[in-house]
Amino acid sequence: SAFTMVDSLLTQCNGTQGGGGMYIAAYNPGVSVINTTFYRCLASSEVSSAGGAIVLDRFNDDFLISGSLFDSCSTRFYGGALASLNYNDNTIITRSEFRSCNGEYGGAVFVSQFMVGFSLSHSLVTGCNSFGGSGGGVYLLYDIDQVNIYNVTFRECTSAYHAGGLYLFVFVTDSAVIDCVFDSNSAMQTGGGMSTRFFN
Repeated sequence: SAFTMVDSLLTQCNGTQGGGGMYIAAYNPGVSVINTTFYRCLASSEVSSAGGAIVLDRFNDDFLISGSLFDSCSTRFYGGALASLNYNDNTIITRSEFRSCNGEYGGAVFVSQFMVGFSLSHSLVTGCNSFGGSGGGVYLLYDIDQVNIYNVTFRECTSAYHAGGLYLFVFVTDSAVIDCVFDSNSAMQTGGGMSTRFFN
């Protein structure tokens, strides 16, 4: 059975090791988060933590985030707002905003492991920070068959290493960045707006 969260508010929640707002570990045919706000959610462990607002872990069908706000969420390590890990069919984020989120790898979003597709569209990533690693806004890592980023604004995001806005470090079949705006982002090393490392 599918899981859906709609029209909800999670504020100042703390999950020490991961998923300050919610942790989803399931063999599940689908997860949707719609019109939901996560405010100042935190994954606080100094040893290992991920997903200040959400961790999606293990085998899963499509994961959808739509019309949602992630404001001032943070983690010590992976994905200030969202960490999507292990095996997923598709992670789809649309019409959402990530504001002032912080993580060492992926200030707003960190996606890792094996996935059919990742899509981020019609969204805003602003004031997010990768304070000790790469991907001030979004960090995509490892095997993802298809990556689509379209009509997304990355604004005033920063990174201590690579990619102030968007970092792609992936084995990928097809990828596209279309109609995006990179405005006033910065990185201490490479790619103030965007940095890519593709392996086919």
